[in-house]
Amino acid sequence: MSDEPKVTVHDLLPVPDEKRGWYRTKFFLLIIGATMIALLSTSVALVLYRTSGTAPIDLSSSRYADVRDQIDSDDLTTFSSHGALDDRDLEKFEKIYDEQVKKTQVDQFGSSALDNASIGLNDIPDEAR
Repeated sequence: MSDEPKVTVHDLLPVPDEKRGWYRTKFFLLIIGATMIALLSTSVALVLYRTSGTAPIDLSSSRYADVRDQIDSDDLTTFSSHGALDDRDLEKFEKIYDEQVKKTQVDQFGSSALDNASIGLNDIPDEAR
């Protein structure tokens, strides 16, 4: 009697697909599921973008190329994204913020908060809309 395992003809036959490929099916379903979730979430985001009123005021849109050129960058105040934030920067931000709040003077939680007049979009030419 030898200790070697005996190989039979049955061991040499090809393995049926239902026994060998279960992990491939799960991986395929995982990829399909992830793709469907990504498409669904992108679709919801685009619908919200269009219906929320954000699309008409988005200056990155190609429809607003002419208006984008008219933006005066001298009026923009920027803060460094690197380094320390000190009291002088905070005071400067609060001053700029308070000035902007005084310009708008709308009920911040009311329905008129995003009207074109309240956010200063009355000056957009009709061809840019």
